Amino acid sequence: MSEGFSRPRLSASLALCIGMAIALGACGGDHNGHAVKHTAVVGPTATPTPNPAVASACVPSGAMAVDVNATNGQVSVYAPAGDWDSSTTGVFLVPVEAGGVIGAGVTRATVATANPVNSCSANSATGRIICSANNHDAYLIDRTTLTAFTLTSAGVGTQSFSGGSCTNCNAIADPVMDLGIIGIAGTPAGYQFFNLSSGLSDGVVGVPGSGSVLSESPAIEPAKHLLLSANEDQDFQIINFSTTAPGGFRYAQRSTVLAESELDGTAIDCTTDIALAADEFNNQVFVTDLTQATFTPGSGATFGTWDAPAQLQPTPGLLGITTTGLAVAPSGHVGIMQQEFGTNNFAAFSLPATSGTGTPGLTDWVAALVPTQPDKVTWSNTFDPHGLTAYTSPTTGSPMGVLLNAARTFILVIDINKLLAAPRTGAHTVQASYDLVANGVVTFVSVH
Repeated sequence: MSEGFSRPRLSASLALCIGMAIALGACGGDHNGHAVKHTAVVGPTATPTPNPAVASACVPSGAMAVDVNATNGQVSVYAPAGDWDSSTTGVFLVPVEAGGVIGAGVTRATVATANPVNSCSANSATGRIICSANNHDAYLIDRTTLTAFTLTSAGVGTQSFSGGSCTNCNAIADPVMDLGIIGIAGTPAGYQFFNLSSGLSDGVVGVPGSGSVLSESPAIEPAKHLLLSANEDQDFQIINFSTTAPGGFRYAQRSTVLAESELDGTAIDCTTDIALAADEFNNQVFVTDLTQATFTPGSGATFGTWDAPAQLQPTPGLLGITTTGLAVAPSGHVGIMQQEFGTNNFAAFSLPATSGTGTPGLTDWVAALVPTQPDKVTWSNTFDPHGLTAYTSPTTGSPMGVLLNAARTFILVIDINKLLAAPRTGAHTVQASYDLVANGVVTFVSVH
């Protein structure tokens, strides 16, 4: 089936594809300008809700999709069995909470996939989950059927990161426009947009730069229709896929502010539009206020530029490279971090409650170690993509974090505010004697 645009309201990414000469060929072509075939979804079609207030709308791409079901108040995650360097197939459905009870809710299940999956993201308004495989497969999973329907991306070859390589590298859902976005390898690499209801592709947008590098973990600002893509090539790129101002933009100060940086995860507080990116190996965070951003359009095949008050903020007291992966909760101006490449290091942080003036920065942060698992095994964080996400509890309203271990045996559910309030040794470290489990700061939930 050839690519198309099944509904008029999906014209945002169509406008982006038409409006940018850097877009790959024509809308619907692969990186070589050839037509790309896609498998249409043959399962139940969900009915999208226009502009939904979805609790997971601003959570960045990572290993896990978090699904907040507004109908029954249940929260669950879809956790890939694999990562960028894994040959294990399937996606685990794990209960996170129901009625405020951690670990209650959906029945555990495994969704079969033909190829190893590395990343999933959910449109909680429709119950449709999109996942990226390590090859050019992508999968749509429906909450009610738990069947994976296969799509094919325009990805060609592989893209390499510090944590592995992939053809389809990450997945992220935009619930406002009912879009799924897959980061794909190619020449150049880019992002492919899919209609989550029909499964049809809605075009590909390439990224600039000498290596055309994707973000390991892009993020969506759904109200303004911005795709935030901080990458390891010393750049923080923004793709505007709105109907009013489509275009691609590179960070204007990248050659000075980011000259020594290797940006990893991307995140945003959508209540203030304060955006962040982890500076891998340097234990600092790039923080900027997009409410103050100015955008200068590009011309022809040249991306435009954006600029805003920003800083690379050191985070002393964090353990190792705790800032590698990060996610901001959809409420409360708080988030979580974790170190990739194993270890049990993680942290919580807080952000300003307002924006619009000055240069933003983290207002607080605290490091901790994941306690020993219930099976008496020492916790080990995932490799890439990052095994963390965040959500707002539909029962308590508390901002919560979720970590996934590398063995895919447990998730850790974190009350972020309780972690920030835990007793400390020094300015930024939780007391080693403080029992995080007994004090209700963290709860282990088995994956299987």
